[in-house]
Amino acid sequence: MAESEHPAFSGPTFSGKVYGFDAGFFDGQTAKRHAVRASRRPEGLAIEGDGISLIWRYPELVLLDAARDGHRVQICHAGESGPRLTMTGANVRYLLAQAAPQIGQAARGHRLLRPLLISGGLTAAIIVFALAVPYLSRSIAPLVPERWAGGLGDAVIAMVSETRTRCTAEGGRAALDRLTERLRAGREDIPAMEVGVIDDPGINAFAAPGGRIVLLEGLIRAAKGPDEVAGVLAHEMGHSMHYHSLARLIEALGAGIFLESIGGDFGSLANLALTLSYSREDEREADGTAVELLAGSGISTAGLADFFDRLAGESDDGGLSVYAALASTHPLSAERAQFVRQGTETGAATTPALSDEEWDALKAICDF
Repeated sequence: MAESEHPAFSGPTFSGKVYGFDAGFFDGQTAKRHAVRASRRPEGLAIEGDGISLIWRYPELVLLDAARDGHRVQICHAGESGPRLTMTGANVRYLLAQAAPQIGQAARGHRLLRPLLISGGLTAAIIVFALAVPYLSRSIAPLVPERWAGGLGDAVIAMVSETRTRCTAEGGRAALDRLTERLRAGREDIPAMEVGVIDDPGINAFAAPGGRIVLLEGLIRAAKGPDEVAGVLAHEMGHSMHYHSLARLIEALGAGIFLESIGGDFGSLANLALTLSYSREDEREADGTAVELLAGSGISTAGLADFFDRLAGESDDGGLSVYAALASTHPLSAERAQFVRQGTETGAATTPALSDEEWDALKAICDF
């Protein structure tokens, strides 16, 4: 197991040298890259810097990806559920493999199967089934290890926020967390969600793999009230709960290619994930789940229906609505808005998704 504390480094070194490499550490909980120094020590790989101090023992290192020239490797720890480390330096893979021979194994298939079997508990039979039946993307998606799905989700969000600021004003963050928990209350089937806001004027929202959900500030500004934001968030939670983003990736690549990509560099997959659109079946399923979540938390579905009506409409000049970005990724119809509007039974007791004070705080979440 990885250790958070370790004794001072001493004793013999490999060939009389302590090899160190510049590295980027991702904790698996956020998309932040921590600049660290990874050193090859007798007791294991030491990872230090930016408030991080770990020892990953060599037998428990798993290779996720490696550059052809061996100067960059990405590894994880078999006993952890999310952290990963990208190391760079001359011959880093060769030097690391002297202490961890499994890192030197060149067979890609072997590299990929091991983290799959360790982290997700997938059996060889499931993988063979997935490779043989690529069209069952909706059945395969839930089998993807959570650690890997979260890593991909982090990469998607990092790509989106490369030139934007993540909004973290304390009052707005607290209001968003409260809204998220209210929607999740009483539902044990809802996995942990990471919901954030990005300072972008676009009117859009999306659910990335691994329970990562992003709302753009423009969407919050365009909403007429907290019930509309709650409805959009519930809809995105529906996409996340049904693994729609992963299913679309599997469908686009084919199950075999997708599974071969697990453990590799997230960059190309993250870029592809941002270009894919949901199917009509996905949207209907997310709508249904949104209605359930809203009704179960005592929030009216009328807000989501009103938002959908505006989303599907046209601007005064006859051109595309200002909501075109969201409409392009979540195609709408009058029938869908009507379905959502009818989701709450007549006479059912509802209360606003947020108090007036919380709503004001959420609208100011990007004010720094």
